[in-house]
Amino acid sequence: AVALAFGVLHGIAHGGEVPGSASPVAYVVGFVTATVALHLSGVVVGSTVGRNVAARATLAGAVSLAGVALVAGVPL
Repeated sequence: AVALAFGVLHGIAHGGEVPGSASPVAYVVGFVTATVALHLSGVVVGSTVGRNVAARATLAGAVSLAGVALVAGVPL
């Protein structure tokens, strides 16, 4: 129930980001497509890396550095 509530609130927040000039249907389709692609890429990477600690640490470091770069305004 708690996860459902957070999911609904999260969806409402993203719904509030729809630009006024955009088609709401196209926005939702694009948003869902991007979400599915992100989840599938996570499944593929997770399945590929498995329990390889070195590979997991390398990926974690790369993602962390990318996050820091984005926060710092460095274009990726």
